[in-house]
Amino acid sequence: MSFKCCLILFVFVAFSIVNYAQNTVDTLSFDYNRLPAGQKAEMLMEVGVGYLNLNDYSQALHYFDYARKIYENINDENGIAMVFNNIGNIHNRLGNYEKALDFHFKSLRLYEKLAIKEGVAESVNYIGMVYQNLKKFPESLDFYNRALQINYEIKDLEGASKSLNNMGNIMLSMANFEQALTYYQKSLNLKDELDNKYGKAVTLNNIGMVYQGLKQYDKAMEHYEMSLLLMNELDDAHGIASSYYHIGVLHYEQGDESVAMDYLDKGLRYAILGNELTIQRNCYNLLSRIYANRKNYEKAFQTYKLYTDMKDSLFTEMNSRAITETKIKYETEKKEQEIEHLKNAADLQQMIVKRQSIYLIIFVAGFIVFALLAFYAYTQYKLKAQSHKTIEDQNSLLKEAYDQVKKLSKTDPLTKLLTRQDIQDKIQYETTRFIRSKQPFIIAFGDIDNLNSVNERFTKDCGDIILRSISDLIRKKLRNQDHVGRWTSTKFVLVLPDTDIKGAKIVAEKLRKEVKNFDMVYGRYTIKVTITFGLSIYDQERDVNACINEADAALRFGKLNHKNCVIAFNEMK
Repeated sequence: MSFKCCLILFVFVAFSIVNYAQNTVDTLSFDYNRLPAGQKAEMLMEVGVGYLNLNDYSQALHYFDYARKIYENINDENGIAMVFNNIGNIHNRLGNYEKALDFHFKSLRLYEKLAIKEGVAESVNYIGMVYQNLKKFPESLDFYNRALQINYEIKDLEGASKSLNNMGNIMLSMANFEQALTYYQKSLNLKDELDNKYGKAVTLNNIGMVYQGLKQYDKAMEHYEMSLLLMNELDDAHGIASSYYHIGVLHYEQGDESVAMDYLDKGLRYAILGNELTIQRNCYNLLSRIYANRKNYEKAFQTYKLYTDMKDSLFTEMNSRAITETKIKYETEKKEQEIEHLKNAADLQQMIVKRQSIYLIIFVAGFIVFALLAFYAYTQYKLKAQSHKTIEDQNSLLKEAYDQVKKLSKTDPLTKLLTRQDIQDKIQYETTRFIRSKQPFIIAFGDIDNLNSVNERFTKDCGDIILRSISDLIRKKLRNQDHVGRWTSTKFVLVLPDTDIKGAKIVAEKLRKEVKNFDMVYGRYTIKVTITFGLSIYDQERDVNACINEADAALRFGKLNHKNCVIAFNEMK
């Protein structure tokens, strides 16, 4: 075989290696890699926000940093501004206020450059929050007021109500009660207009604090009770605990210690349920003072010890936050060094590529050129394969973290049932499906009878064990297509697709008997509990909330008249 033929064969083999390497490496990426860059960044941001809500600031920072690199690569300054605000929020929560202001001001400058008023209002509001934490109230008020004016301008009433509430908080901190009341009332009017029940409950509680500061106790009580009513409707443990605590303090200030103790005990139970350490500590502190006033020194000592234990818990939490802050500072500096190193490496790589291009042009006519081409192709294949392996590993970690955050948001931590939000999504899906199939479905509420009495007699730990056990029992007895979730602290909700009232009553009656015959062992006690069910059917196109209210009404009817029973809404007529 001639030298020329050998040369042609070698060239063919070399280019075959290049093509094989390209095709092989392109199959290594996870579907995430096929997403547009903007969607990748949005996904990373969503995971970061999930970790931020779980108070895992280190992981949140990790994903925000990845998102920022993508936004920088595609020159998306709006995305970069969003990342800066989220990173600023992390530092604000950790008490690293100078760093928080740095990121929020970076975000503000980008939004001002892009003329995105919604972003400007958001950044300005965050800056106000940092200054408020720094006790720089005049500066904070200036930024809140600026956010308020922009929100009015763009007709963002929700943002305006938040700014007004924040301004009221500052005035309350400064004991300027009259001005605080003005801001809170304006905020409350907007929340009424928006039908924002949670925001309304918070503002009502704040107005109660203002009236308490003004010694107008009747008005303070009126607003605390309105706030409590809304928080009970929303089943918000933190809000309920806060309302009970403030009502307890109000009665204490008026000299009614017996009533104060009752409310403080209730606040304490909900604070424990919501893991609200500060409210627990405040309740224990005031209870110990009341016991001391009544010369019940044993109880005073016990509750004071619980108060000091809570102080230790809060100190440990603060210490943990300080450690996390140090870790984040280290990781931030490390990532900045990595970015600088990558830039230098990129410049070096660019120089190498240019040099190789020159060599290829000079020696294009010779055998050595083809040998270098083959070696270059093999090297590029190895490097690209290695980089794709790294990307694949990162994608796997991203998907795992995304799935974990998604799962946590849809599962009640105590009962392992669906959360209220997720079960509402299931109800909405069945409503939409009914429009197509005309197949009815059932909404059923179940509530464990006398669980509060069990909590009072055997402690809340016993009640939690009962809730977990009954939840597991119900879940195992339902069909695969059925759904069960936790609606309130003791109330379950069942969604039974393709089921009529007769079939639903059979299912609910079976569950009722299972619960009645269930023996729950707690220490040396065997505890029996019962459950009451209320049913309603969705068999015609209407507001599904009416169906939910019917099931709830049937449940209340069963609880008031019988307990340990199954009541359908149509049986009440």
